[in-house]
Amino acid sequence: PTAAITTRSPLMALLLQQLLLSALFGVSCAQVAGTQKAEAHPPMMVQQCTAAGCSSEQAAVTLDFERRWLHDAKPLGKENCFEGGTWNPTLCPDAQTCAQQCAVDGVEAADYTQNYGIITNGNSLRLNFETVNQYGKNVGARVYMMQTEDTYKVFRLKNKEIAFDIDVSSLPCGINAAIYLVAMDPSGGKGVNGNMAGAKYGTGYCDASCPKDMKFVQGAANMDKSSGMCCPEIDLFEGNSVAEAMTAHPCRVPGATACTGPDCGDATEGQAYMGMCDGDGCDFNAFRDGDKTFFGPGGTVDTNRPVTVLTQFVTSDGTDAGPLSEIRRSYMQDGRTIQNTQAKIPGMTGNSISDAYCTSEKQAFQGIQSSNNAGDFNRFAALGGMQAMGNALDHGMVLVMSLWDDPATHLHWLDSSSPGNLPPNTPGYVRGPCTRTQGYDVETVNQAAFTTISNIRYGPIGSTGVAGAAASATPVAALQPTAAPNYGAAAAPMPAPVASTATAAGQWQQLQNPQGQIYYWNKITGKTSWQIPAAYQSDSNHRVQEFVTKLGAHVPGNFNFAVAGVALMILFSMAARTTWTRFYHVAYRRMHNGNTDPMIENEA
Repeated sequence: PTAAITTRSPLMALLLQQLLLSALFGVSCAQVAGTQKAEAHPPMMVQQCTAAGCSSEQAAVTLDFERRWLHDAKPLGKENCFEGGTWNPTLCPDAQTCAQQCAVDGVEAADYTQNYGIITNGNSLRLNFETVNQYGKNVGARVYMMQTEDTYKVFRLKNKEIAFDIDVSSLPCGINAAIYLVAMDPSGGKGVNGNMAGAKYGTGYCDASCPKDMKFVQGAANMDKSSGMCCPEIDLFEGNSVAEAMTAHPCRVPGATACTGPDCGDATEGQAYMGMCDGDGCDFNAFRDGDKTFFGPGGTVDTNRPVTVLTQFVTSDGTDAGPLSEIRRSYMQDGRTIQNTQAKIPGMTGNSISDAYCTSEKQAFQGIQSSNNAGDFNRFAALGGMQAMGNALDHGMVLVMSLWDDPATHLHWLDSSSPGNLPPNTPGYVRGPCTRTQGYDVETVNQAAFTTISNIRYGPIGSTGVAGAAASATPVAALQPTAAPNYGAAAAPMPAPVASTATAAGQWQQLQNPQGQIYYWNKITGKTSWQIPAAYQSDSNHRVQEFVTKLGAHVPGNFNFAVAGVALMILFSMAARTTWTRFYHVAYRRMHNGNTDPMIENEA
């Protein structure tokens, strides 16, 4: 029985975990989950709406993989695998070895706030642009909404709407607050090429730009940046205090897909109009479309104050199964509904994204086409237009929230003039009021910039109540870290201990509530906690038991658990009659020499 398994030290437990993972999954490829920091997803409430009203559900957010600590995967390893933009030559001499020897770790609750400037409170998320911490400073952040501890929340919004409140009042030229949907794998690609980290650790990102600067792509180290990760993208809102855009980016695939070569659509390689996704997309930007007073400080949509943003995904027959025909936008502020402005560029009509609007946009904006890139400028139509976007919504999309700047482009494509230096009267060239010299110094001048995103609600068209409610972003002063999430339901106090599924020596005990959620109970004081107490974390007796209990969720379907049982008996028999030095030697050899040691048969 698993309850009888104990270990004599934390080192023994960590070694055993590494040994079993190696036996189960081999060493051909891996994206290892670390064990040194416990992940603590910041909770965030959202609302699901129907014609009868809206009900709250508990979700959470997780930090993107790229910003996490990537280090030596050996037990208690501290050496960084990637630092200062460079791979560690010892740990990462090649992509395969790097994937095996590097682990990504969790982010503890305090670190989300203190190191990354990510703060949730109730239905609100605050992202700070700069956060000074013990390691230097963090600039920007990207988080994904979680459904459970190990899966992203998937939105299927065809014939539905989504609304949120946003505050961009402190964001100048060159900073982008983005809330958008991408067709990421809900598991974060867990299990692909031995990816053991998954959504819990923010893996599996993709978007329509097919980014090639990711450290790992589908579980494999992307050391030469030759691979990208593509998927359809819908930018619900990208903006700051002076400019904003809503953009649809179709792809010829409905979900996350790795790319190489021309399929990535890399503009620096002259392939911008050759990729499997439309990196430019079809956008509605009021300023670019000719209304220069609609959005901004003192504008029709006044960015000096929070605003409610509503996006509707309309089907041609008014059913969930019907073809997507239109993406509509409206706003609400100070109790009044603000319909999106009409395009005012000659040859363009409409105030929403549709096949007709997008065709007219591409025709009107032909003058900005890059002469260095071959292919069809109207990639939106070439890749399926609204039908492709509808396929992505049917597939399901993950909600992303970020705050960032770009030292390469300075976000001229959002709020200034882009691309290059064209005559100012070129249709589509001027996207916002910022000059091409602005946005260069945001990291030294605008350290205090932030955004808040709050009151996210979604449901059938007309159900979110936007037309009858003003923006209700939580006041900045009230934003403080909150307790760990109780996924899928309204927040509730932890129950008294009822039935233990695990035992541990010491004062702290791990328990499960009736919904199957893990929490911790102090047998002496009666105190309960969603987070792993330090005293419990340092106690070695629970580590292997927890690992074995959760093992079933992380192994292939054809794995024979009888083999693992035999392996455990052999291991502990061996440990009982040999020295710890001998055990470490065997474990180390097992981890680094592959499945050649007869100690465990690998059927994974």
